[in-house]
Amino acid sequence: MPDIEKILRSISSEKYDDKELINLYRNTEKYDSITEENRERILEAVEVQLRERFPRVAKKALGPIGTRPWEYLEHLYQISNEKFDLTHNRVKNGVKSGGSMISGDAYIDYYISFKNAKKKGVVAHAYQVSASEPLKFQVFSYEGAARPENRSNQTEYLSECDDIYTDYLNLLSDVLE
Repeated sequence: MPDIEKILRSISSEKYDDKELINLYRNTEKYDSITEENRERILEAVEVQLRERFPRVAKKALGPIGTRPWEYLEHLYQISNEKFDLTHNRVKNGVKSGGSMISGDAYIDYYISFKNAKKKGVVAHAYQVSASEPLKFQVFSYEGAARPENRSNQTEYLSECDDIYTDYLNLLSDVLE
């Protein structure tokens, strides 16, 4: 049984080049003699190194960043669109890229939102500062602009969960009244 902690330290030491990291990633995916938890830990460590040190190679080998949070928010948008009439949304429908990601200040910054004619809104937001930081989800309502000082009912989550759907749909229901 391999020493997982030693492997993780070795990966984070930045001694591997892009080709070695990709080989380690692929071999770890195929290797049967480790637990799923340890496999995930190694794959995540390799992905972080690839995305931080070799972003172009990582995009080609692993796909674009943020695919999973984007799909998660897209699914939440589809559910809310089926459940409610969103035709009177004052902001663009669907998943949007946030300004922090566009400006390069965040690794992942996607959100969905709804704002009514009375300038009351609701947001579900996926945010990650860097590849080595945890992905966070936020759900909140706001009045006026979606700035932090105007937020209420804000909840933060460290993983995808049904509570995000429930909170967003409940807040959306309040805003649509």
